[in-house]
Amino acid sequence: MQGRAAGWVGACDSDRDSDEAGVGMARDGVPGWNPQALRQARAEADLTQAQLSRRTGIARSLIALYEREEQGRTPSPARLVALAAALGRRPGDFLKEDTKGLAALRALAGLSQQELLDRWGDPDIKLSAYRAIEWGKVRRLRQHDAAGLARALGVTTEEVIAAHEHDIHQWNLKTATKDH
Repeated sequence: MQGRAAGWVGACDSDRDSDEAGVGMARDGVPGWNPQALRQARAEADLTQAQLSRRTGIARSLIALYEREEQGRTPSPARLVALAAALGRRPGDFLKEDTKGLAALRALAGLSQQELLDRWGDPDIKLSAYRAIEWGKVRRLRQHDAAGLARALGVTTEEVIAAHEHDIHQWNLKTATKDH
């Protein structure tokens, strides 16, 4: 990775959860959120939104928003983990099958970007630099950085590399669309 933290400062927005930031931008919550999966799991557990709220500590109104198909919100990674635990499911059960990338791996680990950095423990990587990695703006991920991320996420280095390659591809598609 060239320049590590240099050159990326200020390139990205806040890492606050969508339900705490007051905006429903999916990138702030878990990517690939599947509201239908939450509704179905809650129904199968024979729980009301209020009962699930008591089990998780998440406001009933937020659970209702998480279950909405249109203009709903996505939970933070930590809330995804809490919902899954309360319903006896895996966090991945609440994501669309085609969800990929570093943000998805981070969400499945129940970590915010800052929590991931804290767990990674590399003082040379700043939040803005990690955001650039996660968005696919950073083309090369050094092997030792991929290994550090894998340890922090509880996955293999190969999974991190594949997720990063997916993010690069998505960034390329996004920037190519802007150019045309």
